[in-house]
Amino acid sequence: MKNKYYRNCNLLDAQLGPRPSFIWRSFISAMELVKEGLLWRVGNGSQIRIWGTKWIPIPASHIGQSPITVLDEIATVRDVKIAYHLKIERIRKKQGETSARPTEESTWKILWNLKVPGTVKHFIWRACHDILPMERPWCPVCERLEETSIHALWSCPAVSDVWGDKNNPLKKCTKLKMEELDYVVIVMRNIWTRRNAVSFDNKFDRPETILQKAIMSLESFYFAQQLGLVQNANAVMVMRGLGQWRKPAEHYVKANWDAAVDIKSKTTGLGVIIRDAESFSHVIFVWDYHENVNAINAQQETWIVASSLIYDIKSMLKTRLGWTVSFSYRETNQHAHKLSKLALSMTDEHIWMEECPMLFPMQILDVVVKEKVCND
Repeated sequence: MKNKYYRNCNLLDAQLGPRPSFIWRSFISAMELVKEGLLWRVGNGSQIRIWGTKWIPIPASHIGQSPITVLDEIATVRDVKIAYHLKIERIRKKQGETSARPTEESTWKILWNLKVPGTVKHFIWRACHDILPMERPWCPVCERLEETSIHALWSCPAVSDVWGDKNNPLKKCTKLKMEELDYVVIVMRNIWTRRNAVSFDNKFDRPETILQKAIMSLESFYFAQQLGLVQNANAVMVMRGLGQWRKPAEHYVKANWDAAVDIKSKTTGLGVIIRDAESFSHVIFVWDYHENVNAINAQQETWIVASSLIYDIKSMLKTRLGWTVSFSYRETNQHAHKLSKLALSMTDEHIWMEECPMLFPMQILDVVVKEKVCND
């Protein structure tokens, strides 16, 4: 059929053509309905056109709405990445490759070695590349000059009151110590937060407030680091290990599930254990994948790798008001985890209700029985 009707394109772009058969005419008549429910899952982006195809995980239209300016109308998602790197390379060439490169590398080394939260480092990196999100050409704070990263964080007249404060380390010396640099970048982050508050909420913090928030943020971060990552992680694991499975409330059923992947055999196993209090009309789905559970329960759209799958789950939950998804640590989800491992060795789907066959692993059955006893 491809050789006859759409040899030089894919099925979604195929046309009716001359002298179509009844089967092909039926395909084409149903294609509009099929397209309504299709959404591209982005890989390398080489086959996805930026404009005119559904690839953006936004329920409104899934199609890019920005005007066609720099790239042409047949540009792909992959072209955006290539164009970005070409632009960065052109900027580097204009600045001079030989003298700028060592200074640039040492600058990034200092940035990534700062003892500040990762979100602050990422913010400074974006500011250095002048890619902070700015919706309007003019500064929303001073409303007089064109807004750039340098203007928003340094040269804006409304920012001079922050950098001119007597407690600011930039006023005391020209060369900063690492601790002072930690403080300065957090102040920059707070200045940007104030700029957003002015733009969206019409709120303007005083300079003392910005500096005080920076000190408190830095002290809190230092204190958390001093606790010791290893000791803190061990303490968390101990506390998690003390947890146990809890039976759902009356009229609820709890479905613990987990997935296991065998990379060598390219197989996936899924384990689900469903238990109730006595009778139920609501379902609680419990998973030990924190990022995905948060994405499912979030109000806004997510841009993680599994965003299309998350969108499908959220759409399904909207039609089932009695269904909820919650997070549980692996220690209280052991039964589903072990069951998903068992599924890797099975070729068919297995469902057990009330009773378990002889091949059911005793270690899983022991966990289920123990949890039932602890909840009785």
